[in-house]
Amino acid sequence: MNGARASVAWVWAVSALAAAGAAFGLFRLHDLAFLDSDAAQYLSTARNLLAGHGASTDVLYYDEHYRFGTVPAPQTVFPPGLPLILAAALALGADPAQASALAGVAGFCVAGLLLAACLVRLGVTPWLVLLGVGTWFTLALAWINVLEGRSEAVYTAMTLASAAALVAPSPGRARLLAAGFFAAAALTIRYQAVFFLGALALWWFVVLLLRAEGPGRFRRAVTDGLALFVLPVGAALFIFGRNVVLLGAAGGGPLDTVQSGIGGIDLLRTGWWALSDLTGVSRRWLAEAGIGVWLLAAGLLLLSASAVFALRARRPMPARPEAAHARWSGLSLSVAYLAVSAAGLALLAATRAGAYLQGRFLVPFAPFAVIVWVALLDSWLRGVKGHIRMAAAIAVVLLHAGLLVAQVSVADRRLGDLRSDRRIDVIRAALNTPVDGHTLKDYLQQRVAARSPAFAEPAQHVWLLLDRPVLGAAAAGFSATRWTAGDLRRLQYCYGVEFLLFFPPLFDPALAHNANREIFADLARGEVASSLQTVVRTAQVELYRLEREEQGAQPECSAAKRTH
Repeated sequence: MNGARASVAWVWAVSALAAAGAAFGLFRLHDLAFLDSDAAQYLSTARNLLAGHGASTDVLYYDEHYRFGTVPAPQTVFPPGLPLILAAALALGADPAQASALAGVAGFCVAGLLLAACLVRLGVTPWLVLLGVGTWFTLALAWINVLEGRSEAVYTAMTLASAAALVAPSPGRARLLAAGFFAAAALTIRYQAVFFLGALALWWFVVLLLRAEGPGRFRRAVTDGLALFVLPVGAALFIFGRNVVLLGAAGGGPLDTVQSGIGGIDLLRTGWWALSDLTGVSRRWLAEAGIGVWLLAAGLLLLSASAVFALRARRPMPARPEAAHARWSGLSLSVAYLAVSAAGLALLAATRAGAYLQGRFLVPFAPFAVIVWVALLDSWLRGVKGHIRMAAAIAVVLLHAGLLVAQVSVADRRLGDLRSDRRIDVIRAALNTPVDGHTLKDYLQQRVAARSPAFAEPAQHVWLLLDRPVLGAAAAGFSATRWTAGDLRRLQYCYGVEFLLFFPPLFDPALAHNANREIFADLARGEVASSLQTVVRTAQVELYRLEREEQGAQPECSAAKRTH
């Protein structure tokens, strides 16, 4: 018993050290220039929460934001959970970049420790627990998500916390309530949590209902189900009900309104690309035949050989009933989550948008795949002895070493992409352009407000540096609007837009995702409309003042009132 406790203590010590190392590395790498457009939306919503405006954004970008005719506009594209966390960090004095880093790093590290907790409760051998935890902490795409200020890390921590509460021989009401609380919290972070709720429903049906024993088992299963689902169902009714009231539909994001689904071979190809992006095992990586490929191949061959020889020599080791129940509970939830998520993402990609299948969307499922892989591997290794077990263990280490090499290639490529993204640097330099005795940033900050926001491209990155309300044009695939001169006039009339801000080095009209941004495409070609009065025009930045048109039919804003 003392030896087992010492092993568990060693697991926790190494896991905590790995979490500390990951936190140190992420904080060292974190940079405002790495934050992406989603991060701007989260931070804008957080600022508006602190200002008492509720879950709203002053970075109007998607068509859904323009449904209301107001600045700030209700935020439906993203749930309010992460902005609430960011608002707490901002209230404590953190700047936007620091708040984003704190939330992401905390979520990533806590997720790793919760993964360790799940594996320990499943009774997994300590060295396999550390192998599983190491797999999470070396997942390159998870690091990139944190650096970009995305929500996946915090969401993953919430789902793992819910799972950890249920990994027990017989979870009581307190554990069920805790699991429901964290599932509800996950839903406030990402709409993707509906897959986790579906997995919880399957888990309840199989574990608490079908496998229940003793008198009153049906009534007990129902009351346990109420304890588990009361909070997540309440959260779902509130979040999706709000979307229905505001938009007339439960889905709050652009991928729910701009539908361009894929099917057949394209669906399979996109799924393979997403898995390759997550694991690093792509056709190109395999074709290079580097050390990682050889390690992966050696591990697979040795593991296959060990499995063949183990068929004769296998001697199952009886597990304690408590451990067996806990393992069944954890495995069934993990498998259900992976299955529901795979089916759900494939359905969304086929019927709505191929963008639902991306490597970053698969990151939250990685710990649950690790739970299934490590727990099954542990069960198998316990049934074999001697040289076969040693060979299988070596094979597993080789296999993970090969995957680690693949992750290094993913990290190198993705970090290179982040460092080559010049948007923040170009905008920061351009905002120092002199205008009427001021910098361009000071000039705009004195003139841009909620009643007179700027229209800019790229809008969300401009907001990060300007710290003023900004309107933008979502790219093709995320917007059904063509963004013509008529739309610019509508923004002027409905929102009081006075300035248009454009950065020529950051806009390529030939790119497919810019096909609907006709206003900026014209400017990129040097075609300036007569309604635009030039304030600043350099190779790096162009600022125009919109002249008011006194005649002509007034454009339709929305059901909401005008802002001026």
